[in-house]
Amino acid sequence: RFTDQFTGEVFGSFYANIRPTYQGRRYHQRYEDLVLGAKGNWQMNKNNGFAFSYTFDNYAKKDDYNLVKLVEKVYNNINHSARLYYTGTFGQHTFNAGVEAVHESLRHYMMKDTGMVSRTQFSLCVQEDWKINNALNIVVGLRGDKSPNYSFHITPKVSALYRPLSFLTFRAGYSQGYRIPSLKELYQEFNMAGMITIYGNKDLKAETSNSFSTSAEYVHRNYCFTLTGYYNILDNEISTIWNPALDAGKGAMAYYNVEGTSLASVDATVVARYSCGFGAKLSYAYFHEFTRHNMPITSDSRPHTFTAQVDYRKTFKHYEMSVTLNGRYLSEGTYSTLDTATKTYRKTTSAAYSLWRLIVQQRLYQAVQITLGIDNLFNYRPKVYQYNSPFTTGTSFTVGVAVELEQLFKHL
Repeated sequence: RFTDQFTGEVFGSFYANIRPTYQGRRYHQRYEDLVLGAKGNWQMNKNNGFAFSYTFDNYAKKDDYNLVKLVEKVYNNINHSARLYYTGTFGQHTFNAGVEAVHESLRHYMMKDTGMVSRTQFSLCVQEDWKINNALNIVVGLRGDKSPNYSFHITPKVSALYRPLSFLTFRAGYSQGYRIPSLKELYQEFNMAGMITIYGNKDLKAETSNSFSTSAEYVHRNYCFTLTGYYNILDNEISTIWNPALDAGKGAMAYYNVEGTSLASVDATVVARYSCGFGAKLSYAYFHEFTRHNMPITSDSRPHTFTAQVDYRKTFKHYEMSVTLNGRYLSEGTYSTLDTATKTYRKTTSAAYSLWRLIVQQRLYQAVQITLGIDNLFNYRPKVYQYNSPFTTGTSFTVGVAVELEQLFKHL
């Protein structure tokens, strides 16, 4: 703290991890991440202030050879990000405005000759939060983005909150989304062990979306009921598609813009909490994806998801304990995958499954915490392990002990 109006902070961290040499290889892998930054706040008066920050993030993956002094950098992602925001309060209005700049450099083994590419993005944003009265609040905002080879694009958003009664709340919102292609989607050229090649596409357009949401919440005594609906329309969606004309007629995968998809979801949640220490939560979500012109659905989206939790908490003078049982059920899902032998899409089904966890925590004198956990309580194991199946080999047990010495010495 420099003055009562100005505060600042400088931070940094370094992470390193070395993995052992895999069988048949002559090198081991090193992962490093260096983060440096600074942030500050200037509160001109109680109603007006600025916040600014800068962050440098350098993440690298290296192949370190065992018998010779050779280190090869196969992945490197460097980000510089700077932000400046203003917040002002004027009666029932809160106004926010900001500017942001991000410079990204990427070296990736999926690029041709492990090359490096970079770009700089700029964005502006403004937002008005208007509390009309105790029952009605409206938020309106605009954001503008600019990146090389893409024109300046403005996306709006608007949301409203209406609380006619203290225990009843309604919300509704609309927003547009905008995403320019990632560097990998633009420049990738990656051969997957000779089975298939994936190419980037420098002619990709930016993805856009229109999102609608609405919700109702009822809170009374020990209960809370929430019902939420979403509808999202994606245009110029970026996806990998098989193109038989690539690689001199051999065919390959490449990134292309497709017309898009529409996503619809409904969530319902019930929460109960009692003074005796018992609590429960039950939720259900329905999800449906619509494609256009019979395009295959390649995302592993599950139409039905259930989650549940039951817990008990009790506090005594020098002792606290809690028991929590939670789990979720994911229904069977159907999606399309590319058959590398026939080079055609075929429908695939992902199996339904359920995972449960039991956690028991005890705390003594606010100083010693003992945690006992059982993951995958009912010992579920997938028949076939795939990218979309849970990576579990069965039931596992964990024990954790944490001691806060300062608190412990106070009670000795």
